[in-house]
Amino acid sequence: MSAISSDSVVNHILTVPPQARHRLSVVRLNGTTTVALAELRAQSERLARGLRAAGIGRGDRIGILASNCLEWVLLDLAALRLGAVTAGFEPGKFDPDGSLLRRYGLAMLFTDRAGPDRGWHARAIRPVGDVAQIAGDADPAIELPEVRYAPDDITTIKFTSGSTGEPKGLAATAGSIDSSISAVQGLFEHGQDDNLFLFLPLSLLQQRYW
Repeated sequence: MSAISSDSVVNHILTVPPQARHRLSVVRLNGTTTVALAELRAQSERLARGLRAAGIGRGDRIGILASNCLEWVLLDLAALRLGAVTAGFEPGKFDPDGSLLRRYGLAMLFTDRAGPDRGWHARAIRPVGDVAQIAGDADPAIELPEVRYAPDDITTIKFTSGSTGEPKGLAATAGSIDSSISAVQGLFEHGQDDNLFLFLPLSLLQQRYW
């Protein structure tokens, strides 16, 4: 990795513990789950250890094809902690099958969708509900590598809308994410006491910025 920006928001997430009073709530039709950001960080690190034990490392791609859920956020943060690259697939536009693994070079795909082509892909295509088991079974002695991002390091694959054909994957860098967050802050000046309500799919990268 090249020179690292000291004021990177992405690196801040990795290095600075969240304040105790901050929290994340996931609202679904069957109820609301609220997690303190400190606990969210701890859960994501346990998941990162479990993914590392499964062979996921720096530069590997993890696909997520699922509706908004706590597991989505945990996978995104765990991948960031490992230096892995996430690919967020919008439900309804992709199928969880072997061709998706091959097309985007995915080491693993987590989904809440039924797929017609599991077969030998069963170990690579996992129900998103397996996240809790992977984190719970992780050996706490597994060491996580030190990961810092330079502005041109790729963190995720984002996708076009698909309005003119099949959605196309585009690499997003830590620097581009930092710039987008700064631009949003310049417009809205979110503060420590603001509550942000996100309702669009987390497969849209700008939703995950916030």
